[in-house]
Amino acid sequence: MGNGFRVVRGPTAGVWYRTAGEWLQQTRPNCHAGRQYAAGGGTGAGGGWVYPVAQRFAPGERSGGPPSDGGCVKSKEQEAGGGAAAAPTVGGATTLLGHMAAGAAMQGVVSGVTFMLPMIAGKNYHASPWASMLITAGPQVLMVLSLFWGDLLRQMPIGRYLRWFWLVSAAPMLLVPLVDQLWLLIGLHLLCAVGSAGWANLNGELLKRFYSDARRGRAYATISAAMLASGALATLGLGRWLEADPEAYRIYMPLTAALQLAGAGLLAWLARRTGAEAARTLLTTDRGEGWHGVYRRVIEPIGHMREVLRADPVFYRYEAAFMTYGVGWMVCFALVPLLVVNKLGLPYRDIAVATHVPFLLATLAMTFPAGWLLDRLGAMRVASLSFGLYALYPLGLMFAGDVGHMVAASLLYGVCSAGVSVAWMLGPVNLAPSPEKVPQYVAIHATLVGLRGAVFQFLGVALYTLTNDFAISFGVAAAGFLWACWQMRVLARLVGKAPGGAPDGGQTGSQTGSQTGSQIGGQGGSKTTKVDPSDGQATVQVGK
Repeated sequence: MGNGFRVVRGPTAGVWYRTAGEWLQQTRPNCHAGRQYAAGGGTGAGGGWVYPVAQRFAPGERSGGPPSDGGCVKSKEQEAGGGAAAAPTVGGATTLLGHMAAGAAMQGVVSGVTFMLPMIAGKNYHASPWASMLITAGPQVLMVLSLFWGDLLRQMPIGRYLRWFWLVSAAPMLLVPLVDQLWLLIGLHLLCAVGSAGWANLNGELLKRFYSDARRGRAYATISAAMLASGALATLGLGRWLEADPEAYRIYMPLTAALQLAGAGLLAWLARRTGAEAARTLLTTDRGEGWHGVYRRVIEPIGHMREVLRADPVFYRYEAAFMTYGVGWMVCFALVPLLVVNKLGLPYRDIAVATHVPFLLATLAMTFPAGWLLDRLGAMRVASLSFGLYALYPLGLMFAGDVGHMVAASLLYGVCSAGVSVAWMLGPVNLAPSPEKVPQYVAIHATLVGLRGAVFQFLGVALYTLTNDFAISFGVAAAGFLWACWQMRVLARLVGKAPGGAPDGGQTGSQTGSQTGSQIGGQGGSKTTKVDPSDGQATVQVGK
């Protein structure tokens, strides 16, 4: 088009976007919307993108768009003719459709299977509240292993990583038909949870490599919609199947494992087809052999996590707000199975209709608006809005007395979850200084889910057990949501006011983490250098 704009087909049929930023990214990929390479070279280990402080956004321009002068600024290495990295991989319609199908197979259906398990334990095995909490808390607590899955992903090809992921996260379900005791069933469930901790790291890196900054929120919303739709259908179908045959889980769990295998194969194919696999720079580390090597593999990722959080004040405060939000979410998550079984006494079919299905449908309906908002407002502002609205959810659970009340509370839960979901996944993806660092940032983010799951689900069940009343636990949850809303709102304001801070509240990782770090962390000086603790290379160096 002669006016410098190009109509680009969006991630869903019938939706079109007119944006000069996307045109620049497609026609000048090495410029990547005006950002230059950071010290360390390209997008390899230690490499990232950084906006020079001298470049300011013109009024109305979004982070991730072209700079005000419209030029492509090269680093010294590029001007010298060496060290230029390849353009980031941008997926098309085939990539998006494949990613949707793989997500639905690997995560959507599994969400329904996992959701029904504590109800199966309560009705078929008469599980105690603590056994039920072990089922619900297990996957959350074991997210702490994401740190080690992320370290593994940085050292091996995606295809090999997917094979290990399936063997741990899905293959144990093939043994469910042989199980006849509750604790054996819980053991297989927890083993699957060990593997499930490796999903977020992989999905984060693929999102970073498959989609441009300007489209990532909408792409993730589309993929989430496919997972939510498949999860809702699976939950509704499983509820009816279990009502007709309480032993049906012995059949559908092995089928779910086979479906996950197909999804893993599809993702491995997409990584090769798009060139994402070839563009990766694997981390090579010599950690020794024997017990010394095992010790270093356990200790080093933990040390790197602490150093990353210490060196990146924006990411640290982002995680602090999510930790407080986790107080509310974990309490509610642990108590809902007890609420519908012990207080309301609902059958399987009504449990599905009153809880998980309306939650998934509401999340599905709001995921596209949430992705749109994230592309425009940033992860921090979207998270703050969602946390504030979330405070109404535990209050709805507190006064729920029948199926209708639970449906209303679950619909509200889904509306809030849509905003939190996109901010949870894309916040660390956008804050990471380079694609190679995405697994590390997402792993830290997911690991902290495990820490709050270990503490706050126990807190909720303990308060309920001591008082035999849900009100106190749900009151604590509401307070946690409100506090997290305030924390994230303050962080968004600080980032927006910092020198060179992104006006969208945190859409660029290396820019936000370095240029706003001195203000948020209370440090001064004329120069800020950010060193990646995992490899010791400087990734950002800017003047003030």
